[in-house]
Amino acid sequence: MEKTVVLYPGRPVSHFRPMMQLADALLEAGYTVVVAVIDATKEQNPDMAAAVGRIIASSNPAVTFHTLPRIPDPPTISPSPTT
Repeated sequence: MEKTVVLYPGRPVSHFRPMMQLADALLEAGYTVVVAVIDATKEQNPDMAAAVGRIIASSNPAVTFHTLPRIPDPPTISPSPTT
């Protein structure tokens, strides 16, 4: 059975680079690594999109990336009424 780790870095780009270093260490330990990133389109945040693109381009080719769609207006969650 294959050992797989899914990494989900936080939104700030500063979290992304250390996460990729962790991915390299996990690859060396024999894990398959998948990184899930939220789509940072150029319209929403061009600086972040460019930085993430550069990091992905320079990452280990053995790391798989999955882009998750950004939810434009997440629903408001209110607490359930208690009875």
